[in-house]
Amino acid sequence: MIEQAMYFALGFLIAGLVFLMLLPAFWRRAMRLSMRRLQMLAPMSMDEVTAERDLLRAEFAAREHRMEQDMEALKLSKAQDLAAVGRHAARVADSERLLREAAEAYRDMQAQLSEAQKIAAERTELLNSTEMALHEMTMRASQNLNPHQSSQEQQNSVAASGVNEKDIAALRASIVDFGDRVTQLTQAEEKQ
Repeated sequence: MIEQAMYFALGFLIAGLVFLMLLPAFWRRAMRLSMRRLQMLAPMSMDEVTAERDLLRAEFAAREHRMEQDMEALKLSKAQDLAAVGRHAARVADSERLLREAAEAYRDMQAQLSEAQKIAAERTELLNSTEMALHEMTMRASQNLNPHQSSQEQQNSVAASGVNEKDIAALRASIVDFGDRVTQLTQAEEKQ
């Protein structure tokens, strides 16, 4: 067992010695690759430095131009939205004005209608009172024409009833005229 441990230790030492011999070659290779990478990153001449600077400026200018275009598009969109809002606000204001005018016209029409209804009621009362007076006069005239009275009274009543019939006919004609006028006024109010 000691022999195996010694062989193991000897193999480990030989491997370490071989590694130490090859290590400088690996180190040189790593350094060479690192230097090449650094040289590729760093510019070699002033022309390359100027070209790299110009490339950065061009990239910045292109990015700034894209941002300006986006801002212009946003400004245009905002202006269009504000114009649309203004148009809608104008429509709303116009609609509100028309609504107020319609409400005002409605109130005026209601007032005219109530006034016309009052006038029609007054004229209907007047017509009813005129009809009552006519009916009363007709009743008086018929009482005066009673057939049981004496002939003198009959002659007097005939003369009086003739006058009353004329009055009644005149009153009936005036009632018909009045009814026609009430109908015309009612139709005129309905048209308004």
